[in-house]
Amino acid sequence: ILKLSTIDEMTPELWDQTFAVNTRGVFQMTQAVVSHMKERRYGRIVNLASLAARTGGPGQSHYAASKSAVVGFTRVSSMEFGGFGITVNAVCPGIIMTEMGRNNLREPERVAYFEKITDLHRLGQPEDVVGPVAFFASDDSAFVTGQALNVDGGIFYS
Repeated sequence: ILKLSTIDEMTPELWDQTFAVNTRGVFQMTQAVVSHMKERRYGRIVNLASLAARTGGPGQSHYAASKSAVVGFTRVSSMEFGGFGITVNAVCPGIIMTEMGRNNLREPERVAYFEKITDLHRLGQPEDVVGPVAFFASDDSAFVTGQALNVDGGIFYS
């Protein structure tokens, strides 16, 4: 979740809610599946982080911090579970026109600005995230682990 708020105006409740949704779910899902994957000595875990983990913006400190935590958790999980044949990766979507994306880009001039600075000169659609997630979930990525892939149309280079 992302509810814009500057650091000086943010409530501890908003900070905690953001972390509860954006990081606790990743932790709990990993705990729920990893024992089964370890038994099989095989598994694919794909976490959804955000480009904000790499470059947040004003009003996004809580969101950027929570998504950075997802990237860090992904890397450490990869180290802990790799010996069991489990890969753990993250996808970091940029501006994707989901309900959240539309809510945060209501002004046409903001949409135009982000389209202009994105190499592909368009904003992402939910279907743009499907392929990278499917890749990480497939055996095509069997030797890829601990990675965080930007899916952002070329707005940021890591």
